Amino acid sequence: MPVSAEAEQALPRFVEAVAANDGLQAQLNVAEDLEALKAVLRAVEPTLTGSALIPMEQATRPPKILVDSGHFSQEIPWRLLRCAGGPLVLQLICGKANFAIWIEAFLVMPESGFSEFVYAVVQRNEVATCLK
Repeated sequence: MPVSAEAEQALPRFVEAVAANDGLQAQLNVAEDLEALKAVLRAVEPTLTGSALIPMEQATRPPKILVDSGHFSQEIPWRLLRCAGGPLVLQLICGKANFAIWIEAFLVMPESGFSEFVYAVVQRNEVATCLK
């Protein structure tokens, strides 16, 4: 159950917000871990819940399906890519770390009455696989 195309628009909105704000770019350039990245994500686009640190080799490998790409004014390369049959992913090459960002989908099990995070784990594995 992938997220909707409407929900995926959070990624381009995040790119636009960061492009327009040198302070956010500075925060990204000094981010060394996922907690620092998540602080930026929560402030700008809280629906972006999936994130991972990625090695430079992975961040610079030619994508199979490139949707968009560019550079922020503080020389942070970014690219939106689509995993075959999977989610839209934003990759950032920042000053101290490289990140992948996506939206996790959650499956609600009606018979149990609470959210199961099984799908999120499955989707996280799909993202990891498509980014390899």
